[in-house]
Amino acid sequence: MRKATAFACVFVDVGGVLLTDGWDHHARKRAARTFNLKWAEMEERHVLTFETYEQGKLTLEEYLGQVVFYQRRTQRVSDSQVQAGQSVGTVANWSASVIVALSFLTPRKILGKSATFWWYKAVIHASC
Repeated sequence: MRKATAFACVFVDVGGVLLTDGWDHHARKRAARTFNLKWAEMEERHVLTFETYEQGKLTLEEYLGQVVFYQRRTQRVSDSQVQAGQSVGTVANWSASVIVALSFLTPRKILGKSATFWWYKAVIHASC
C-alpha cells in the first residue's frame, strides 16, 4: 500500500487578490477609451449588472448587451468572439495559477507566509 503524500499548503486565488480579475475598473476604463464609450454611463450599467452576471444569471453576451451594446454601435460581438475571449481568459488564468502554485513554496520558506503574499501581489501589479 502506498503512503499518502502530505500537502504543505493549498493555493487558492481569491478573485483578483493575487491574480488579476481581468475586468476591474482599469480594464473597463481602457475598454471605454478604446471603443469610444462613455465611461460614467458604462460604469453605472456595470455596477447595476455585474453581480447578476457573476451569479450566473446572465451570459457574457447578455452582460455585454446591458453594459456596452445597449445602443447601436459600429462594433458587434459574435458568439465565436465571445467564446474565443472566454477561452483565452481561462487559459491565461489557469496558466498563471500553475506558475504561482509551482513557485509558491520557495518564497514562502525564505520570506514567510505574509511576506510571500505581498510579494506576489507586488509582482502582479508591477506587470499590469
